[in-house]
Amino acid sequence: MVALDWPGGRDKTCLKRVIGVAGDRVEFAQGQLVINGETSRIRSVSQELAVEAVAGKSWVIWPPGNQDASAPPLVVPRGHVYLLNDKRIDAEDSRSWGPVNVDELEAKVRFVWLSLDWFEGSQVRSWPRPRWQRMLRSID
Repeated sequence: MVALDWPGGRDKTCLKRVIGVAGDRVEFAQGQLVINGETSRIRSVSQELAVEAVAGKSWVIWPPGNQDASAPPLVVPRGHVYLLNDKRIDAEDSRSWGPVNVDELEAKVRFVWLSLDWFEGSQVRSWPRPRWQRMLRSID
């Protein structure tokens, strides 16, 4: 996970997962992430969450609603990374920005200090719920 200023000048910091580095081939086929020809495996862990695993790593995601989504393959250029949201329905990441120059990255995220849930299904809550089980945990 990395922190960066929002591309496009929104004056906001965002956190994204690094999915691909220079030379990696990244694509989506039938809604699943494919890195260097290896299709991710998705295992549901609750109604809203799943664990995605590919290339020997795994992380929790909110799977996209549209499992038929596809994107053509893209090879990450030198000096760039391919970033994704863990909430896959939100495509404000490298799927819409393209690969991000590594000079734009501000920091590597090391742990979760505070985790708040602002959503009740697809609706935004007026007051967030703390996600105690995620607080003060390290991030690989």
